[in-house]
Amino acid sequence: MAYLVACNTLDEMVGNGTWTTKRPTRTELIEVFVSKSFFHSHYRRHFAKVADYPEMVAWLEGEPGSVDVDVWGVRKANYTFVDLRDWLENGGTLELDVEDEELGKRKVPKRGKGKGKEKDLEKGKGKETKRDHKKKESSKRAK
Repeated sequence: MAYLVACNTLDEMVGNGTWTTKRPTRTELIEVFVSKSFFHSHYRRHFAKVADYPEMVAWLEGEPGSVDVDVWGVRKANYTFVDLRDWLENGGTLELDVEDEELGKRKVPKRGKGKGKEKDLEKGKGKETKRDHKKKESSKRAK
């Protein structure tokens, strides 16, 4: 919201001649608030879709009568970009379906393997690497 206000204010100031120095680029203006990459990966990606949900727009703008549980489908102390992503992917709610509650899962599309692979290896799951195999062999020989 502050970025949009800054853009509009800058446009007005340039238009009426009160901005007398070099005009900052949109990227420079974005970087006053957050990094360019974070802006594009989080703000631009999610908030462009939020415009299709007037109740979420009202909640984000702090309008009276916007209740967390009515908008999000659940009550939490804090909501994150992960929650917003899940909310958008779940059609405008974080609330679990009865079927999903029994499974204890949210209706969220599965992601790639990412960092979880390392955790699985530590727990003894997943594929054994050559290094793991060599360590086992050398410890057997030492005994």
